[in-house]
Amino acid sequence: MVGNPSSGAQPGSEGARPEEHRVVIMGGYGSLGSELARILLKVTRLHVEIAGRDRRRAEELAVELEHRFGAGRVGVRIADIDSKEGVAAVMRGADLALVCITGAEHTESIAEAAIEEGVDCIDARYPSQIAHAWLRQHEAAQVAGRRFIIRAGHLPGLAAVILRAFVQGIHGQVGQIDLATAIFIPQVASAGAAAEIVGALAKHHPLEWKKGVWKSPNPLGLMRYIDLGHGYGRRLIFAGDAEELHDLSALERVDHLRFYAGGFNWFVNCIWAPITILGGKVGTASLRKALGSVLMWGVRSFTNPPYGAVFTLRANLDVRNAQSAQFVTSISHHNSYFFAACALCAAIEQYFAGGIYPRGVSIMGHEVDACWFMARMFALGVYGDEKGLLTRGFRGAINLVVHEGWRLQQGERD
Repeated sequence: MVGNPSSGAQPGSEGARPEEHRVVIMGGYGSLGSELARILLKVTRLHVEIAGRDRRRAEELAVELEHRFGAGRVGVRIADIDSKEGVAAVMRGADLALVCITGAEHTESIAEAAIEEGVDCIDARYPSQIAHAWLRQHEAAQVAGRRFIIRAGHLPGLAAVILRAFVQGIHGQVGQIDLATAIFIPQVASAGAAAEIVGALAKHHPLEWKKGVWKSPNPLGLMRYIDLGHGYGRRLIFAGDAEELHDLSALERVDHLRFYAGGFNWFVNCIWAPITILGGKVGTASLRKALGSVLMWGVRSFTNPPYGAVFTLRANLDVRNAQSAQFVTSISHHNSYFFAACALCAAIEQYFAGGIYPRGVSIMGHEVDACWFMARMFALGVYGDEKGLLTRGFRGAINLVVHEGWRLQQGERD
């Protein structure tokens, strides 16, 4: 079992006291960054630095956090990250930088500054161009002994973790798996966040894993109603490419895998998204900016409770004599930013435990101890499935379903 910062030492800092570890959260007063700061201060002994451009917002959050969690554990760093020098000033003296800002344009500066300052990074952003920018720094990071962990958090991040944990907990081949995730929020946090969503849809190219290869899905399957559970019910969501799942060894035991992502509301899903997929590919920068504004208006105007984030897995298991049993489970939380922050916290704790992430650039979901990771998310406050099976530990829960659960299902059919 993987440890945590209260009992382990940072990689490369043998014997260091846990309270000496210093993390800087870039975008620390944003929706995700502030949730992450609260969780880290609550469950670890890390020193947290809130970094951003706006001194007033950073200092207000620092005062709140120190009042709640005690003095001496929270700092503020103000710098302009438009230059590598500004990024370096933010990172200087930290053990780990957590990237919770929006936008892809600063990625190379962040990587170069981290190498110069001797700081490791975990990046929670999802656009594919961000991952590609990090990967271009892989060799330099290896030479410098740095660890850059990308595609961390909820989306991307959890799809690979959940798939690996599930496959580790069963024996034999899995016929089909559907992974689906959705986010329901009352408003988009910022214009930058809206721009990221527009950019992701502009590059929308859904793929599914079938018979050992990634291929384009049947056009009739690009949108599906999926029962997400946890009070969210049946929702229309889109097929995605789940780029983080590519090259996972766990896929060797899966015949057919489909990934879906969505959320928000009927206006965004049925009207705005199709227009954005087309317009984002052929339109101008001004059109993409307008699409971001429409997204912010559409979410604010049409999204209703329940809010939150949810991840659902449905699998057909060949468990006995070529017969199949269905396994369905989901995890969620009513605060989507808390949900993502719990995933990041688990990734950070495994980082400080040591021995998980290799030098260079790696993908969070490919490296973490997947079963420990899921159990940690439940311990932090993420809700398990309605039967409570996953709260017992992901591996044990799946064994329970495959063996005892199969007998119960057979009994119901007789």
